[in-house]
Amino acid sequence: MATFSAALRHVKEHLDRLVPEDQVRQLCRDLGYRWRDRVLGPAVTVQLFLLQLLARVSMRGVGRVAELSVTAQAVCAAKMRLPLATTADVFAPGIALGHGIGRLGCFSAGCCWGVECHLPWAVTFHSDAAAPVPLNVPLHPAQLYETGVNLIIFTILYRMFNRSHRAGEIIGWYLVLYSIARFIIEFFRNHEQGLIAGLSLTQWIALGLLALGAAILVRVRQVQLAPQH
Repeated sequence: MATFSAALRHVKEHLDRLVPEDQVRQLCRDLGYRWRDRVLGPAVTVQLFLLQLLARVSMRGVGRVAELSVTAQAVCAAKMRLPLATTADVFAPGIALGHGIGRLGCFSAGCCWGVECHLPWAVTFHSDAAAPVPLNVPLHPAQLYETGVNLIIFTILYRMFNRSHRAGEIIGWYLVLYSIARFIIEFFRNHEQGLIAGLSLTQWIALGLLALGAAILVRVRQVQLAPQH
């Protein structure tokens, strides 16, 4: 809960810094959200909308996460005339946190399960009511691997964000760190869609996002450091 509160404060601080109050109110109207000034202000309303968006996106695969996240950031930046790189940096820690929490839901439902293993931490499912997971077979808890990795990435990015950094550096590191982690975790996950040249489709997407993240980091290294937040 403390981590969730920190993430909410993180969004609020930088939303207030990037977006004037009148634009926040207009964005609320565009989203179809209403608020009561004495209970739920327009800024908090937008924060909750963004957290709901991240929670929904986090339940998707890595390709969907990248697609929806980049689209949401681009639309938001264009509509509100926000700097895309800075906006993406604000989103990046929350995406990692939301994704990590979302994988706990996957673990509870049994979806996105791992391959068979006989290690001490293997998990065994006894019901396939929510997902067609193999029953009574010890499996890698791939969902928990991803939760742990995403929480570590969130911690790293959150600390980086509160230090001097270049615009675009945080989202660049998110793409690099998560792509590497997801590429490795895929070796422990079940793949119903088959493999392409020995790798899953998600691994090929992860390699592409890794290249994109590396390119962003190379590019931002040429830009002067932003002021410390």
